[in-house]
Amino acid sequence: MNDVRLSGRAWPPTAPEFREMCILSGTERVPPLEVLYTELNQFVRAGKSSVSGASKYLYHLVVRNLDYYNYRNATIDENLKMFTVAYKAMIFQLESGEELLIEPPPETLLPKPEKREPTEDEIKKGSEAISNLLNMFDTKEPAPLTPAEIASPCTQPETFSNSHLWSCFGSYKNQDSFVSGGINIY
Repeated sequence: MNDVRLSGRAWPPTAPEFREMCILSGTERVPPLEVLYTELNQFVRAGKSSVSGASKYLYHLVVRNLDYYNYRNATIDENLKMFTVAYKAMIFQLESGEELLIEPPPETLLPKPEKREPTEDEIKKGSEAISNLLNMFDTKEPAPLTPAEIASPCTQPETFSNSHLWSCFGSYKNQDSFVSGGINIY
């Protein structure tokens, strides 16, 4: 009786409301429509694309009975109609004995791998791989051209480099052509 008085509902309660109060006394009660409607609108105003973190009743209502995407894009009048229908469907489902859908727990990260000391073979293989990689860059082979060859005019046709390109083939005549031994290349 005190719940009806504090909820602001009309007194005396109707027969269905009185039966509901008697059946649900001592059990957890479904929040009134206004409370869930306000909670859902807070999610919409916050711009959330899902109702994760909502109360269990609101989560059940949205997942089972309400198209949340269309709800967010509808007008206020359409929202109220959609929500009222979804709320009544939820009440019917719960009275029929259907269990509440509960939000699944968030996915957790994989556990950290255990720290272990590498074995002697792993250390040996790792150091061999590093030394092979370093040996690729520490070659004793001479460079293809020595500094003297780069500075000399083009006397050896088998050697070729960017610096020889300019010394052998001439220079720019203008922006549009390249002079090579008296032949203009356009």
